[in-house]
Amino acid sequence: MHPILESPLSDPGAVFGRGGEPYLLEGASTSKCNKEGEHSLILRSPAHGGVIAGVTFLVTRLPDDGWVLLVGGLQGSAKEGTPEAIKAITKSLHGLRPNALLVFALRQLAGAWRLGSIRAVGNQGHISQHADYRFNRSRRPRLAYDEFWRECGGEERGDGFFELPVRHRPRADASSPAHKRAACRRREAWLAGLGQALQARLAGLGPTAEPAPHPGCAPI
Repeated sequence: MHPILESPLSDPGAVFGRGGEPYLLEGASTSKCNKEGEHSLILRSPAHGGVIAGVTFLVTRLPDDGWVLLVGGLQGSAKEGTPEAIKAITKSLHGLRPNALLVFALRQLAGAWRLGSIRAVGNQGHISQHADYRFNRSRRPRLAYDEFWRECGGEERGDGFFELPVRHRPRADASSPAHKRAACRRREAWLAGLGQALQARLAGLGPTAEPAPHPGCAPI
């Protein structure tokens, strides 16, 4: 359906960590988490043993809302899920947690494809709450979805989903401690460059029907 989701979204050297570590963003159709969505974005790092994190989603057209990106789940690597590993990876990613980087990438996808909305499933709406999975511990999400979506600027809709801002909101200097402002500016500059590269890679490869432009979807 979407050719871009069968190939890397970034060249192997396009996403560099603070120390020069290469990261790779990949898109793929999913079978393992197909009840959470049709496609996945995956963050990989050779330096950290391969897959770090993933997000599963689908793009659909709703009768009253137009084109919408629905996030059905987040996945982390068990190997890289220790607090020490996450701390090291976050430091390498300019202070951005792996899942937060994936949300940033989804926003670039939404911007490039001119999607009008990003909606992410909350704890109560997750497939793990279904009767078939409720008592299966291995199916329970390890992440507190509701808390994470709020950290991403999401607002609860009342239908089991959170409405996320479609556009990345750079963090203002005034909201950061004085001793962290230079690092914050470096991170935002890094994200701006990555956002431009991702949107250029994704442009023209979205749904065939042209959705209406959205004021929050302009390139960074």
